[in-house]
Amino acid sequence: MAEWHPVRMAVPVEWIVRYPAQVAPIGVVRRLEFGLRPDVWFRAVTWDKTSERRHLIGYFLRQEDAVAAVWATFLAASTEQHQVASRRGHEGARSAPPTHSVPQHVERD
Repeated sequence: MAEWHPVRMAVPVEWIVRYPAQVAPIGVVRRLEFGLRPDVWFRAVTWDKTSERRHLIGYFLRQEDAVAAVWATFLAASTEQHQVASRRGHEGARSAPPTHSVPQHVERD
């Protein structure tokens, strides 16, 4: 006879979504049940240490769809950040240093 343990009643309700090249997680997916005959949904949010600063991505009928939405949101935010940074580096032409700060050659006696 197999031993029974209360851990068998545990059901995972939250998954932290990670991208291997990223130190911090990229999102959180939580399983939600509503009603007497449980209607199961998955809520996806962006990652932040505090839940108040997380942003809702959406509600999904399948866990796979919720995780895919977290991934798509991360990619969109990463692309936008990359574009802003690349524009910042290309704004205006580089100018030569001002001549008044360039040391002049001085003859010694």
